[in-house]
Order: sequence, then C-alpha cells, then structure tokens
Amino acid sequence: MRAAAILIAVSCLLPMAAKAQPAAAPADCKLVKIDSLDMDVSDKALMIPTTINGKPMKLRLNLEASMSALTQATALNLDLSLRSLSNIMSFMAGQDNVQVLNYADVPQFQLGHLPAQKFRVAVLPPKANIDVAGEISGGTLSVYDYDLDVAHGKMGLFLPNHCPGQVVYWTRDTPGKVPFNARQMYDSNDPGFMRGTMTLDDKPVRVAFRATGPSYMGAGALYRVFGISTSDPRLVPSNQEAAGVKLDPPYDKVWSFSFKALSADGLTITNPQVYVLDQDPRYFSCRDDAHCYGGADLTLGLPVLSKLHIFVSNKEKMLYLTAADAH
Repeated sequence: MRAAAILIAVSCLLPMAAKAQPAAAPADCKLVKIDSLDMDVSDKALMIPTTINGKPMKLRLNLEASMSALTQATALNLDLSLRSLSNIMSFMAGQDNVQVLNYADVPQFQLGHLPAQKFRVAVLPPKANIDVAGEISGGTLSVYDYDLDVAHGKMGLFLPNHCPGQVVYWTRDTPGKVPFNARQMYDSNDPGFMRGTMTLDDKPVRVAFRATGPSYMGAGALYRVFGISTSDPRLVPSNQEAAGVKLDPPYDKVWSFSFKALSADGLTITNPQVYVLDQDPRYFSCRDDAHCYGGADLTLGLPVLSKLHIFVSNKEKMLYLTAADAH
C-alpha cells in the first residue's frame, strides 16, 4: 500500500501540484526496491511498461518533462475526457516543442506493477507528430528514487526514505557523485528538470539528461565554454536526423564534434560524440546556463547514458554514477 500511495501522489502533477513528502529514513538505512521494470532500449528511446485502463502500453521516457503525456489519439482511443489547462504548457515531445492546451485524468494507471487512480497526464496535440502513444516524465519519477541501467534494459524504483549515500547496490566500486538541482519552469511545486555539473575536456559544464537520441549542445555554449566557433574545421557537418532534433530555419545546421573526455567525480567517459546545434547569435552572449539554450550547456543522450549505471536520489538531489559494467 505504501508504494501505491506514493504513486497516487503523482496523479496531481500539474504545474500547481503538491509535492509528496517521503517518510523518515529507517533505522537500518535499508534501500527498499518497490519495482523492477524491463525497458525496451533502442538508439532513440527507452520505452517503459505501463498499463492504462487495463491496456498494456509502452511509453517513452522523457526526463526533460515535468508531466507525463499521452497523444490526443491515444487519449481518445482510451475514451478519456479532455479538459482545458488553466495555463498553456510548452512541452518537448520527441523532436517537437508543442503548446499543450489539455489534460486528462486516467481512471486506472499502472507504472510497472504499481497502481494509481486518477493519474493526470498532459494531452499532446496532433501536431506533436510523435511515433509513440505517450511519455513518462522525469516529473512522474521524481516521487521515487530510481536507477537506470540502460546497457541491461533495467529500471528500478525505490522508496526515497533511505539514509544518504546508501544506494549503490550493484557494486562495491566507489561511485561518482553529481549533485543536481531542479530547473523549474512553472512554479515552486513544479518538480523541474535535473541539472548537474560535470567536466568536459577540463571545462565545467552544466548538464541535462536526455533519454532519447544522442548528446548535443548549442553552438552558443560551445563558443562560450570552449571558444570554438562553428567555422572551426574540427566540426564535421551532420544533419538533424542524426542528432535526433528538429531545428527551424535559418538556424538549422548541425555538426558533430568529438571531445576527449567527460568526467564526474573520478568517473570518465572517453571520446564522447556531441552534436552541435546551430543557434541564433543572441545565444552566443549568454551569461550563464540559466539564460542559455535549454538551461544547460550540454544535454547527455543515450550513447553516454548507456555507458553508465545511474542512481537518481531525488531526496538527496544527488546522482550516483558507475560504469555500466561495474559489479
């Protein structure tokens, strides 16, 4: 019942939602797993098993969304009633940034084996043009602690009331630790998007986490952090399809760039490939990440995440990282 109660709190995840309050840590600091999910993994997405009104359905993981979502076609096929949002939401669905006007309450929802009633989702308009039924958001997962083992297609869900640091259960190796904060888009109750700091070629960069497609950064951040312009011959012309993005003219060019190393607290990934996205010149004069493209210098995608085993401790606001093959 405790696990179900935590998931029920997610059903309120509109911008004005109240946050779940985890219980105090147990005396023995035991990490309690409440479910283990088998993900479908491709080079473009992580698909999460859910059941909606009794129908099994795979939803794409979107760590950059506050609210889970269904396409309008899916919502109508499930006979859900669409209601108007009090405030229009900007929602990054796949490659499209769309304006969301509606939401729906799902009478019966299950994430893995965890049930909830009246689970609230955004309803994506037809122009979102995504090839999945919907998405599970990072905001939905924020009431849990969870780990992502992309290389082995596993996600674990855990109660958040453990003692600090007692989370890396799969290895005795010392994990790298990356503190993160939540970049909020709406108000103080918005669970926000994870933002942490790592080191890319000896330069500190603010990172976001993308569970779809490859890693990328804006041309403005590349110039601001590394002093590299888009005329640099080390940038190799590429395309939007390879980068998994959709850009509008005239700033619609894409390049690839191979950095030497991405590091976090002693853990290093060598030669990470990053796509560089063309940008309006105003992004080249950004003061810091809060004023720049996407609120981060670098967005890490599946090729990087697949090399890591990540535990997200939402209560601690800490990421614990090991190599994917650590055991």
